Amino acid sequence: MSNLTSNNSNEANNLQSLPPGSAWERDEWFEIEDFLKSAEPPKNKLGFQRRQARIVTLLSLFEADSVNHDPLTVTNRYIETFGLSAEVARFTRNLVLGVIKDRDKLDALISGAASSWPVDQMAKVDKNILRLAIFEILFNNDVPTKAAINEAIELAKSFGSDSSSRFVNGVLGAIVAHQAKERSDNTVAPSPAPETLE
Repeated sequence: MSNLTSNNSNEANNLQSLPPGSAWERDEWFEIEDFLKSAEPPKNKLGFQRRQARIVTLLSLFEADSVNHDPLTVTNRYIETFGLSAEVARFTRNLVLGVIKDRDKLDALISGAASSWPVDQMAKVDKNILRLAIFEILFNNDVPTKAAINEAIELAKSFGSDSSSRFVNGVLGAIVAHQAKERSDNTVAPSPAPETLE
């Protein structure tokens, strides 16, 4: 969580307006722009907007998971705090609602890929990064798999521990490989062409 610390000298003034009950402690708060500058930059505007949405989604899921706040209320608060555009806000809400709706399925997939790490004992940041990425890869299908994995690794590097990015990469790699194997096992070999009598 040390990566969340902001060095902004105006930080105390900026934090006065934050709603009470935020999961992040004052000394761990950061500006969304600080994260966006420190991570590998997205290649286009859509990538930048989706990264904003993923950050706010992660913050929302983490707070809801940590202190049992209503996920949509938390999301709306972060959207307002960061002044997200209507398009980014809509994408953010879709991600949060999708992860919440499919949470049991997502946790089952995580458990299957990381059997030595019970989901309820995983770091909340890592668990919610995984939930978000798996939702995008398997349920949302709006983002290429490689992009979703890369974005999850960037989130893990910025918000998780020193080993989070390797852990997230390993779990996502195992899930993607398993899904690819299932698809290939379910693919029926084409029937041979019927023989013709000449």
